[in-house]
Amino acid sequence: MKDITRVCLSCLEMKLAKDYEQFPAHALVVEPAGTLPCYVFQPISRWKDCKLADEAQALLAKMEISCRHCGATANFLWLTSTGLRDDNAEKVFAEGASETLLRWGNPAPNPVCGKCCVNLISTSIRSRHLTFIEVCGPRSEDGFVVPMGY
Repeated sequence: MKDITRVCLSCLEMKLAKDYEQFPAHALVVEPAGTLPCYVFQPISRWKDCKLADEAQALLAKMEISCRHCGATANFLWLTSTGLRDDNAEKVFAEGASETLLRWGNPAPNPVCGKCCVNLISTSIRSRHLTFIEVCGPRSEDGFVVPMGY
């Protein structure tokens, strides 16, 4: 907790804009969900025996290169989080998005650029009045950004 700094949504948006726009790799980004206290980037290399990591890697390998919203270069895949709760979050890691999020009524992920991805994240946080203990932007290698608990 000593390393966590409280910020308002405007400051968070500025920090995330920098992180997402400068991110050189690719990431699957699952929309923030209200019942999970963290919204963090996880490198695929850290989750070698995880179905979500395997699926993220496969999806990122074949993603379109243009942002669906503005046409800029996309390095993120945005996936909505309908149905994701603290009591089923582990299933997403264990069974992957195809057996969970996509079956729970979420559309296939869409390619987005860093700027549009931050706009989607911010809109979700604002419209759902979400707060998080921890938010971490993407870092250095392919991965995924997910709502999760400790």
